[in-house]
Amino acid sequence: MFHIFTGKIIELEDKNIYLKNDLFGIQVTYRWTRQEGEFFLYPHFDQTNNTITYAAFESIDQKQIFLKILKISGIGMKTASLIAYEDVEDIRQAIDENNLNFFKQIPGIGPKTAKRLIIELKSTISKSDIESLQNDNKTVKKIVKSLGNLGFNKWDITDALKTYKWSIDESNLEVIIKYVLGKIK
Repeated sequence: MFHIFTGKIIELEDKNIYLKNDLFGIQVTYRWTRQEGEFFLYPHFDQTNNTITYAAFESIDQKQIFLKILKISGIGMKTASLIAYEDVEDIRQAIDENNLNFFKQIPGIGPKTAKRLIIELKSTISKSDIESLQNDNKTVKKIVKSLGNLGFNKWDITDALKTYKWSIDESNLEVIIKYVLGKIK
């Protein structure tokens, strides 16, 4: 089974999504925008069909939130994936505000499951988990996009950001960019 895979995302005419490299490809569930690079996979063995299904994530943090959601009774791989694909800040806000409608808009989640999700996630996802996942979202995407537009390699930028030991947020954007540029030159 695979847990990390480097390759490209392709969608074929059959509407299935595959993660492919020069040697082979695997079918995955994937809803983000990055089209190539390193992906973190969750292999799930489907005993009914005797197959392995994979969920693909852009970061280890996204995979970790998926795994926390998957531990909730009555939540399967497909539903956990759909929730994990949502913006982390939106998930946090929905939990904080007891927003049942946020979870009910996800296919397969009704009112009872939405309530259970909020209760379970309040005790499962700590504030530090949310903060680390937020680091990986908005500000990081802005930095990667901005420096990528200037001709720098996205993967070099991402690797440099992984070594940054302090909080990644808008307030210290200039410091972060200088740090990244120092690492990738």
